[in-house]
This record gives sequence, C-alpha cells and structure tokens, in this order.
Amino acid sequence: MSRKRRPVRIAIPQKGVDIMKFGVVLPNIGRLALPNTVISLAETCEKLGFDGVFVNDHIIIPEKISSAYPYRTNGVFPIQTNENILDPIITLTYIAAQTTQVELGLSVLVLPYRQPIVNAKMLSTLNILCNGRLILGAGAGWMKEEFDALGANYSKRGKNTDSHIELLRSLWGHGETHVDGVGSITMYPKPQFRTPIWTGGITKAAINRAAKYADGWHGIRINPSELEDLKNHLFSLRQIYGHSTEGYCISLRSVMEIKDTPISEKRVPLRGTAEQICNDIEEYRQSGLNYLVLEPRSESIEGITYQLTEFMSKIKPHIRI
Repeated sequence: MSRKRRPVRIAIPQKGVDIMKFGVVLPNIGRLALPNTVISLAETCEKLGFDGVFVNDHIIIPEKISSAYPYRTNGVFPIQTNENILDPIITLTYIAAQTTQVELGLSVLVLPYRQPIVNAKMLSTLNILCNGRLILGAGAGWMKEEFDALGANYSKRGKNTDSHIELLRSLWGHGETHVDGVGSITMYPKPQFRTPIWTGGITKAAINRAAKYADGWHGIRINPSELEDLKNHLFSLRQIYGHSTEGYCISLRSVMEIKDTPISEKRVPLRGTAEQICNDIEEYRQSGLNYLVLEPRSESIEGITYQLTEFMSKIKPHIRI
C-alpha cells in the first residue's frame, strides 16, 4: 500500500513581522495531558487555521514547593504531583508527524534543566523533522525545588541560560565550537531553517537577555500599556547592542475565555464577549504585539475546541491584522 504524501511546507525567512499571528497552548501538562487529546487539539488548530501550537515544560513536580509561582497572585502552582507531564520536545515531535503547516512552539523550555549539547542535538533534529516549523521559547525557570531534584544550579540559572543560548547558536551555525576541556567540536546535521529563539520575563536581567540573545520576547499575562512600555525599552536595548529590531517578534501568552454576556467589573484582557476580546486584541496590536498565544480556559477537550472554534468564527474575522 502506498503511503499518502504529505504537502511540503516551505519555511520562508521573514524580513519583518507585520502580520499578527495566533497560536494555542496545548495541554501537555495536567489532567488532559494524554496523547489522543494533544493530537486531536493540534489537528483541530491546524484545521481551523491557527498559526502555531505551543507546549509547556516541567519535568517533575516535588511534593513540597515553597517557591512562589510568578504567574498567579497567590503564588500557588496549579499542577498536582500526580498529574501527567508529557515531555515537550518529544510531544512536539509526535505532533510534527501528524501535522504539516502549523508552527510548533515551546512556551517555554527551561534551558538550565538540560545539558546544552544534548539539547542542541534534540532541537536541531526536531527542526529537520518538522521542516523548519520549530519556535524555541526559552526560559531560566523559577521552581527551586525542581532544580534541586534535577541536580541543576538554581543560583546560576540566568547565566547558564545565556551561555546555553550562545552554545545552541554556535552548534547550529557554521564553523567550529570551542568547549572547555574538550577543544573544538562540530554538530551535524545542521537545522534546515533558522530556529527563532524567544525569551521572556520582565526583570532587568530577563529583558537584557531578550535584547542581547533572542529573536523575540515571549511574555505572559500583561496588559497592552505594559506591553507597549516593555517593547519600547526592549527595542532601545536592541539598538544599544547593535541589533536590528526588524523581524523581532513580540509575543504574549494569555488565558482566553469567551463569554456570552459582557464582563464589566475587574475584567482582565481576553476574558469576556467576542466583542470585548476583539477590542483587547486591537489594543495589543497597537501596542506592538506580533504573536498572541491563547490558552483557552476549559476543563475538557470539548470546551477547548468550542473556545477555539468561537475565536476563529466570531473574533478572528474582525481583527485588523
């Protein structure tokens, strides 16, 4: 039996980031982290016309966590120790085999958890297997207990993240890479297309990393005015480092919840009616957002699918991109 040939996606380097893109966070962590669920949602996203799908990164959740989760006001991490965690690189490789067009993103891969040369090999292989669809969101991590469980250095995580990115770029590029105690090394095959690296965070060190080492900034849950201020500061640092701002991607990950009735009090962006969310996205666009990664709020695959379908039918057609 002959195998059906998949369409080939040709990755074309962007000279600028003029068109706003939309991605979706897939549940590779938590109660819904099951192979059939992840693949079904990835295929749904591609069918509906989303630009990318993104997965989370954790390796192990210790029983006792004193580190404050930075993305919730109460500081409590929402994932329990007995919930599923699917490895992000392997999960994206699995998705790559089932899709042809949708971009495959990491939101974000904690680089200091991993040996950089091994990581460079795995990511370059994924880049080749998915025909250049990979986006590497990279972070320094926040959970000290997870660092300790992995034998990783928590106190030097920022410095190690910077050197990790430099080593990735060197190994993926042309020429040799010098490794202390080893000498010059090379790695083949090289990625077919340049893998964009986005880094996030709003601390001074994080913004500096995004300006100096990254191809984009990847944030989480900030409002449009905060985003505009951050972008202006980031671009001024890019100029100081002698880096162009052309093609630099400003991306944001945020929870989305589409409601039938308007929310009036204490409303956060991307929660409310389709009209309210449309207005939110227009404000983000005017603030300089290039890529919005949505995290639909639902406890079921049916609920997530409904939110995604509603977005594409009632919101996306009305967005000026």
